[in-house]
Amino acid sequence: MTPYLLKAQDCYIIMKIKGTIVLESTGQVLQKDDQICGDDKVIFKTPDAAALVHSSAKGRYTLKANKSKVGELEGVITSAVSSALSKKTANLETKSLDLPVRDVFDVVYCVIDKFEYTIDDNVFPVNDDNYFLIRFKYNNILQEIRLNNNNNIVYLNKQDISEKIANNGEINLIEDVALYYYSGQDSDNLKIVDAFDLSLPDEKALANELSNFKVLLKTSGRSDGQIQDDLIVYMYNAYGNVNKDSFLKWVSDNVK
Repeated sequence: MTPYLLKAQDCYIIMKIKGTIVLESTGQVLQKDDQICGDDKVIFKTPDAAALVHSSAKGRYTLKANKSKVGELEGVITSAVSSALSKKTANLETKSLDLPVRDVFDVVYCVIDKFEYTIDDNVFPVNDDNYFLIRFKYNNILQEIRLNNNNNIVYLNKQDISEKIANNGEINLIEDVALYYYSGQDSDNLKIVDAFDLSLPDEKALANELSNFKVLLKTSGRSDGQIQDDLIVYMYNAYGNVNKDSFLKWVSDNVK
């Protein structure tokens, strides 16, 4: 197995990991929240090994092993931007009920009104002095939004995001959003929790789109339960992950 050498100036925090990746210099098996940077070399011990890594300067990337020839694995770092979710390609003809071949990590959240992000409150207590925020760049300007919560549910609110960037409906995808935890006891050090893209579909257009799709599903003989499942998969393919219960309620209210 061939070790992969990170670019000398790059430093990344590991957000998510699957399989086994080892730091060559120490033999240490890498874990979530570890940092790799400088001249570190990593070795992929399993064929499915991959890590979602984040740099505050350069954004989110996937570090993964690609089989270049039998018996040899080399690491390739690739951007995790989900350009396939562009509204320009989102139409009935290009969507499928089969889950697409996407990045190894699902990192696109679709915000319809709001997206509910569940936090382990034993790890991240939330109160007036401890809270979550997101940061992202829009028009090369760093944006920051403090997030509301209900106990361990943190809300990504579409209205708050749209107002922050003065979005009039033309922006459908915000890339490289970083979710941070702020602790009043350690205010100088934000802890990164996750990194993802945010999909912000136009809800009126989406309702019309799904209504047309629902008609096709009904005429093909799909049951009501199957149609609900089909719509969730449809959203995953075209726009990203949705909160199932709130999405189905929105469908009940808006999709005919």
